Amino acid sequence: MTTLPHMIANVGEILDIEDDVNDAKEGSGFVQKKAPDEKKTNKALIIKTSGRHTMYLPSFGLVEPGELKPGDMIGVNKESFMVYDKLPAEYDSRVKAMEVDERPTEEYSDIGGLDKQIEELVEAIVLPMTQSE
Repeated sequence: MTTLPHMIANVGEILDIEDDVNDAKEGSGFVQKKAPDEKKTNKALIIKTSGRHTMYLPSFGLVEPGELKPGDMIGVNKESFMVYDKLPAEYDSRVKAMEVDERPTEEYSDIGGLDKQIEELVEAIVLPMTQSE
């Protein structure tokens, strides 16, 4: 069984990070000199993954910083947390099908002739949810 290399996360915050322009990137071979007080503003993300982790990402990955805002759903790599794509805001159809809009009005007494199946349903699903012991 293989698992997909990505997971869903939500954008928590988008941070402005100021870097000194005079700092050279390690191994770049050159230093760009600017005024001593000049700062370069980069963006960073704080995301909340579907695995309930909160992560700080100093780079956005494959998505431009201007495309995201707090609350957006994104696809990220499970290991590197690189942002792959901004996901649509609408619900996944499988999740939408499992939502309960209103409480059902049917009762077990409305179902006739399935006493054994009702008993199995109560033992397997209802009792563990209502009585954890």
